[in-house]
Amino acid sequence: MADPRAAFTDNPHDTCVVRLNYSGRSAMFGGEPDQPHERPGEEFARGHYEQLVEASGTIEVGGHRWEVHGFGLRDHSWGPRYWQAPFYYRWLTANFGPDFGFMGSRIARRDSDGTRGGFVWDGDKLHLCTSFRISTVWAETTGTTSPSRPTW
Repeated sequence: MADPRAAFTDNPHDTCVVRLNYSGRSAMFGGEPDQPHERPGEEFARGHYEQLVEASGTIEVGGHRWEVHGFGLRDHSWGPRYWQAPFYYRWLTANFGPDFGFMGSRIARRDSDGTRGGFVWDGDKLHLCTSFRISTVWAETTGTTSPSRPTW
């Protein structure tokens, strides 16, 4: 946003009500570790978990009402997050319904490859992944991206 102050003061405001009911669809991935798993100075959060979820409910804005139903990911950390601790991080989540979804991440370090991992949910069991790789190929002629297939 080029000018947040102008965007929030000059644009119209209206009443908004969001009522969503969430339910977990997968087992949780992660948690609060018994022992530190990051090097000193590279701690992202004291604990962290992710879980595939389903939500349904309503969104109301300015007299308009929409029924919503969809799938997503709940992401929770304990304590403050230190976004600058990792050199960089990338993650991809996909939730295709109550019976299939996945999450993969890469946390890079300045002096090494860092970590890669994630999970695949098959509707009954969370399968942990020890490696995750995704890449994007730039198609210069069209100005669009063409994702390559993830390798688990």
